[in-house]
Amino acid sequence: MIQYPSLTEYEIEFKKRGRSALNFSGNYEFITSQNAPIKIFNHGSGAYAAIYKIRDVSSGKHYALRVFLKNGDAGNIQRVVRINEFLEGISAPWLCKSQVFTTGVSVMGRSYPAILMEWSAGKKLNDFVSGILHDNTMLENLQKKIVELSQDLESKNIAHGDIQSGNVLVEGSGINPTLKLVDYDAMFVPTITGQKATETGHSSFQHPRRTKQEFNPEIDRFSFWLILTALEVLKCDKKLWTNPNQGGFYDGDNFLFRAKDLEAPQQSRLVSRLRQLNRPSLNFYLDHLFSNNISSKREVPKLYSSAGIKSTRSQESVSEYKPKVKKTVSSGNDFVINSTPPIADVYLGDGSHLGTTPLKLDKDTYASKKITVKFNENEKSFYLNRSESEYNIFLGSSGKSASGAYFYIDSTPSGARIFAENGQFVEKTPATLPISQYANRKVKLVYDNVEERVYLNAALKDYHINLKATSPPPKPAIQEYGYYDNGQLYYVDLAGFEDRVRSGWSFKKIYKHGVGYEVNDLPELKEIVEKYKQNKPISSNNNGVIWALVILLFFLLLIFFASIREVETELKLLKLCRAILHQ
Repeated sequence: MIQYPSLTEYEIEFKKRGRSALNFSGNYEFITSQNAPIKIFNHGSGAYAAIYKIRDVSSGKHYALRVFLKNGDAGNIQRVVRINEFLEGISAPWLCKSQVFTTGVSVMGRSYPAILMEWSAGKKLNDFVSGILHDNTMLENLQKKIVELSQDLESKNIAHGDIQSGNVLVEGSGINPTLKLVDYDAMFVPTITGQKATETGHSSFQHPRRTKQEFNPEIDRFSFWLILTALEVLKCDKKLWTNPNQGGFYDGDNFLFRAKDLEAPQQSRLVSRLRQLNRPSLNFYLDHLFSNNISSKREVPKLYSSAGIKSTRSQESVSEYKPKVKKTVSSGNDFVINSTPPIADVYLGDGSHLGTTPLKLDKDTYASKKITVKFNENEKSFYLNRSESEYNIFLGSSGKSASGAYFYIDSTPSGARIFAENGQFVEKTPATLPISQYANRKVKLVYDNVEERVYLNAALKDYHINLKATSPPPKPAIQEYGYYDNGQLYYVDLAGFEDRVRSGWSFKKIYKHGVGYEVNDLPELKEIVEKYKQNKPISSNNNGVIWALVILLFFLLLIFFASIREVETELKLLKLCRAILHQ
């Protein structure tokens, strides 16, 4: 049994001997991975192999030199050698050409096997996607290349076994890229049929039920369906390709989906959000990806456009679709945040992502908290008031067409009936109406006994109509905040409240819209109180106490002067007595 050198022994040998440590022809030099503070030649290592980078001095071409490590599993090492020997005999655009040398390198006087492989300068798949994110044509071309890669592998009875971003490199431009596969350790090739897999791949790219017993040319299908699905998602909604802290689902290591999404798609926030888009092309890929939660077996990957279904235009985006999402109603014990369009991101004041609309939040937990609702570039911020349970936030049109050929009509409350000029019922709000049919015409919105006629101008696409006629008119600003002083109720606006706090007033309770609050329950008031906490002047609400102290001081002074008079009287009597005695 061969006892391979350790990583340190390889490093020392290659650093000291350089080209002379290689036992195959050619003029090569080692390329360092680090030059300071010390030179390091190793470019990466795994459980039983390490990678070094060398350059052919005459051609300038770079290669990966793979060597095997001490304590590596002899069976796995032999397996890798057999895989690479098989690959030497095939030609494929995805293949990094390799050559196996049974006595490729010399370390401390002994020869060991090594594999020389073409070095790909391509970008990792996820990095490449980041560069073409805003070009749907390139994303579509990449989908085609993924399908071609899948088909070519299976046609040769090969499976990579660990399809993930780091193992799929992209060379060339986004218009006509070339995909290269690297790291062939988990690969299935015909010469090792009957063996088990050595690993089951990256958990964010693999079916959760995949086992090592499943080892055949079809094991990559699930991973390819996942990549195709994610690329289709990005053609719809670019902001999903951001960090989870920014409301996205890309963490730098996954491809939108994470292991927990694949384990329980019915509980996945991402999958739920994608299903609500109700886009035929996206549903096609989702249906194939999640067609069977028990088994990892899947159909041959294919494009939506080749499935006998009319393809969508490549430049469409999520803002071109109006998801059919019902607005949620509060039970009274929680806040409900709805938005137009729906599926807007909801953030807490500290930037943490709470979910997407429609969203319920517990009143005890979120009362008086600042909330921000964002959809694309539009956002609105507000504070949650315990006396108000439902918030309907308008963030503009969700639209329906890339050409903007629709009016978007919503109302408060939503669910108003829309009637055409001829009295025919059209739809309930929120609704989209074709500009070609309704431009320069009037429509009527009706909710309960309230109605409003609207003239649709082709130059204005979004309409939001307020039909809350039964709501009481808002109080003047001067009456927004109420407080009691000596049994009398007074109202002030925010500026008046600040004036009183600045003067030293303190308030036990504030009344807003007829409901009593502690000052700390209303963030806008709490901020003012905190502002003037330091160097607070005497409060005019404490005038009674001040007068009591003044009166008490007055009486003390009277007692003091009275006692002085008594002493003076006693001294006069004493002097009189002494005078009498002397006589």
